[in-house]
Amino acid sequence: MSCQKRNIQMFNNPAKVVKTDSVSDTPLLGEQCLTTIDHTTKCDDNNVLLKGKILKIESESFQFIASPVEFKNQILVGKPRPLSVDILDFEEFKNKMDKNHLRKMENIKITYFLKQDKSELVFRSYQLLDLKIESTYTFNAVLYKITTSDQVKRIIFIVGYK
Repeated sequence: MSCQKRNIQMFNNPAKVVKTDSVSDTPLLGEQCLTTIDHTTKCDDNNVLLKGKILKIESESFQFIASPVEFKNQILVGKPRPLSVDILDFEEFKNKMDKNHLRKMENIKITYFLKQDKSELVFRSYQLLDLKIESTYTFNAVLYKITTSDQVKRIIFIVGYK
């Protein structure tokens, strides 16, 4: 089987077919979770509008293992939907975020990017990856816990794989 680059969608459970929005093939899921290689669960939030002044950003790196499956000519892996994060206090977000991860976000445009007005962080949970069906990969991810004056949000970023 030849391995070619395709649009990669990351889903919660790679073994199951997930119902998707017919327009964008985006999974229709709520809270998104991944099981790490040490069998703990990391979740991000369904609605990721960051309201209020940012007080603190904590980050935790982790890895999860997923085996790609194919569905509708896409390779499904293990992480959900594209998501958009509206940041009302972007300067404070930038100041409190880990500089290495901020640099990655600014450089890896196809995975996630900052909009020009720098008020919205858009993360796409897919990228063109050269993955083989029925092979197993270890994905590197970061779980950010963002505390604002109004709420606490958790966002998972996929930062690489091997």
